[in-house]
Amino acid sequence: MSKRLVPLILAVSLATSVCALPPLRPRDAVGSSENDEFKTRMEAIKKSAGENMASLRHYTWLQRTTLFYKGETKNVKDQQVQYGPDGKLQKTLISSTPEAKKKPGLRGKVVEKKVDDLKEYMEPVGALIEQYVPPAPAKMQQAYQAGHVMFGSGGAGLTRIEIRDYVTAGDLMTLKYDMANKKLRTLNVSTFLDEKDPVTLAVAFNTLPDSTNYASVSTLNAEAKKVEVKVEAFDYRKLSN
Repeated sequence: MSKRLVPLILAVSLATSVCALPPLRPRDAVGSSENDEFKTRMEAIKKSAGENMASLRHYTWLQRTTLFYKGETKNVKDQQVQYGPDGKLQKTLISSTPEAKKKPGLRGKVVEKKVDDLKEYMEPVGALIEQYVPPAPAKMQQAYQAGHVMFGSGGAGLTRIEIRDYVTAGDLMTLKYDMANKKLRTLNVSTFLDEKDPVTLAVAFNTLPDSTNYASVSTLNAEAKKVEVKVEAFDYRKLSN
């Protein structure tokens, strides 16, 4: 076989396999039988998400939040985390990057102002991540009823779910879900802190020995501000009754 033909054959093969994947389709653009299948999938995903959230409330874990500015580490914060009786996350600070020595003069004040601005930025970023991770069954249901959910193939046996307007108008959350094992594998979000501050969020999931799923690494990127925030969760331990 000619070496020149190999790339062409590979390209055709790849294009054929991509075209063969079922396209993402909203529930109101399909027939009744397919719509029933979408509804069944949505119910299974919501049920799994609810059970997983309930299981996470029996755990405490460590969370490390690292703030990067223009690729340089600016702050590292370790916290002990668990859910409180109200269902909200409770965080106890363990350690944080020590305050840098203040530099004299105007330049020192400019640097200090930038550091303070970055620290203030951390709070809304953390709150934003918590609105998407983990996905809430009630919010998914609202989006589904509004016709903002689309299903398709995620490859490798995964189901791809796109949810628009999940938290705010104009956002997009994309999930890849393992229907066979009832596990969320990845989550990606395109949203914004304000109109002039678009951000993206990428989340990878892992599984505990009792099959509880958790967000192991969440990375938020605010390209306009040259800021990246990485949140790592580890050392999960069951709470004593």
